[in-house]
Amino acid sequence: MRARKLAAKAATLACALIVGLLFVSGSACAAVTHNLLSTFGSFSSVQGVAVDQSTGDVYVYDAGAGKVFKFDASGAPVNFSSTGTNAIEGVGGAGEAEDEIAVDNSAGSAKGDIYVANGSHVGIYGADGKSLGELTEEAGKPWGKPCGVAVDPSGSVYVGLYPEHVNKYTPAANPVVDADYVSSLWKLNSVCNVVVDSAGSLYADSWSEGPVTKYEALQFSLIETPASGSEVPGSGRSIAVDTATDPVTKTADDLYVGRYTEVAQFEPAGGLI
Repeated sequence: MRARKLAAKAATLACALIVGLLFVSGSACAAVTHNLLSTFGSFSSVQGVAVDQSTGDVYVYDAGAGKVFKFDASGAPVNFSSTGTNAIEGVGGAGEAEDEIAVDNSAGSAKGDIYVANGSHVGIYGADGKSLGELTEEAGKPWGKPCGVAVDPSGSVYVGLYPEHVNKYTPAANPVVDADYVSSLWKLNSVCNVVVDSAGSLYADSWSEGPVTKYEALQFSLIETPASGSEVPGSGRSIAVDTATDPVTKTADDLYVGRYTEVAQFEPAGGLI
């Protein structure tokens, strides 16, 4: 099994979870080595992984099966109360498409909500597994192929829209709806996966494997202005931000960039750890 994308993770799972789910062959995280704790599950085509930071529960988006699976931090299945199993079915996906999942870890009314970007829309599910709605194309707003999704600490939702936009939504209530659209980044290069740090800065990678670029939060206020960011050295196939303090590096908002043979770890300032 190889997961092509990875969303935010809990500090308790740290890089070992990323390595275990992204690269079954195993690898080190740049110069800092994190021991592999375990592997779990059997999937068709894992496209994204997200973690509920309050519980440590892990959500795995298997686009090949069109399902989202739930596990605890040790890898044991956890049932959704609405389904009676550890799976949400019918979430969509194309197996080998670039798709993503995210969990709302904010303190707002949408805390615990699950977001799945499946190539046609963003499905929204409650922590109990029930469908709450969708983010879809709205007349007059930028759109494309939704293949990335992230939630910042305030609860705002970001959707990576291949090939060149990232839309931001700030929910007025739970769930977020199309009318909560705020603004967009545009003129990005084949954008897909997106993650957001605690300061609201957004990282985006290019479809397949390409550069990872950091965009400061203020970029979203520049209406109809092409986004301008700073590239992280090297290229990446998947990205994640740990907003908690890393027990090894003693820094918060470390960026993890998944590659074919390694997971590189960067400090918020962009330095390779």
